[in-house]
Amino acid sequence: MRYNGGFLQQERNEFLAKVEHSRYKTAELVNGNGFIAITESWTDDFGNGPIGVFAGRFNNQPGFWTENDLKNFCF
Repeated sequence: MRYNGGFLQQERNEFLAKVEHSRYKTAELVNGNGFIAITESWTDDFGNGPIGVFAGRFNNQPGFWTENDLKNFCF
């Protein structure tokens, strides 16, 4: 579920709304190393428009990831 301009703006807006309301609970790391447990999420503007940012745990260690680091978001 990487948004790189290939999706409709409505789908992008729906994704960001779910991020803002911390709807996603898990996601897979793009590098294939496993899954993270998402504890909080929000959007931030990094110059090219809003991007999803996620706080959570991987292998019981806290961390932060952007939507570009993750795929297969689950509720």
